[in-house]
Amino acid sequence: LVYLVEHSSDPQENIKMLGFTPHTYSPDFNLVNESLVSYCREKSMLLVPWTVNETEDIQSMMDLGVSGIISDFPDRVINLAQRP
Repeated sequence: LVYLVEHSSDPQENIKMLGFTPHTYSPDFNLVNESLVSYCREKSMLLVPWTVNETEDIQSMMDLGVSGIISDFPDRVINLAQRP
């Protein structure tokens, strides 16, 4: 079960409104930061931002350590993930 999030509310408030902790938290990638990554790890949720299309943004999400990436250009994600 994936919780899609497009607004900037506090993730704790989002989970509270939902009423349970989902398997995956999936926010607009612009909402992802180190604090959100830590929060999702503490709650044992996967973090999969959407829609990450620009190479710089994809790299930024990878550097933050997200669980996965939703993109209109998966080849860009694959190419960056395969770099040594």
